[in-house]
Formats: sequence, C-alpha cells, structure tokens
Amino acid sequence: MCCQVRVRPVNKAIAAEVLEVGQFSPEPKEPEWPWVRAIPEEGTMVLARIDSGSLMLTLRPGVHTHADHATRRLAASVMFEIAWRYAEKVNGEVWQVANIQRCREERGETVMIARFPLQPFKWDDVCPGFQAVILGEQSLDLSA
Repeated sequence: MCCQVRVRPVNKAIAAEVLEVGQFSPEPKEPEWPWVRAIPEEGTMVLARIDSGSLMLTLRPGVHTHADHATRRLAASVMFEIAWRYAEKVNGEVWQVANIQRCREERGETVMIARFPLQPFKWDDVCPGFQAVILGEQSLDLSA
C-alpha cells in the first residue's frame, strides 16, 4: 500500500515525544501499529511504529489507486509533518515508499525526501500524487 514513510535513526524517547505532541495515542487494538492518530474529517488514520531501526508511518485506509491520494490529504499531511519534525530532532533521513505505479514511475519505489540538516523537507520531493493534492496542482489527473 502507498504510502509509507520511514525515518532513521531511531530514538524511542524522541519518537514517543513527537508522536504525543502530534496527537497520536497508544492503541492496544493495533499491536503491529502501537500509535494511532485518527483523522475523523476524512475517516482515515495515521499509524506509527518502530521497526527495523526506523520510525515507520503509514495511512489507513491505504492508497491503492492514484485517485486515493485526494481522499487521504489530511492524513498524508500529518504523516509527512510528523516524519519531518522527528527527523529534524534526530538529524535523520526521511524515506517515502510507494507502490502506486504512477508515483513509482516518476520518483522510484523508495525515495529519500529529506536528510537533516543538509536536505530539509520540501513538498516537491514527495510522490506526485500527494504533491498534487497537497500543493493544489490541478493539472495532475487523479482519476486514473
């Protein structure tokens, strides 16, 4: 599923602090994703966990088609901002993992979108689907 963001290195204390400030809550019903932030306006959630040396963030429901980007706009904004804020604190790297064909064709499946402090986060570096809905680019056809 698209889209997943990974941030390295891991500092569990800082990750917990950033997630708490970002209004994430522990979620005992989600053992694989122990932190959850609901976005009721969209009916979506942002899930977070520490796995394989990374803070991982993902969306639920996931993005399965290019058009799904438009219905995950707020959740994606939260996901990217949490990744960005955490990476700033740990001088980390932010990687976006995508499986939607149109996003992979332009940027690749796994793309580094920030490396603090040398390469700050920019919306222009995320996948084309989220660029279009977050930056308001009307020229990108999300219907396919």
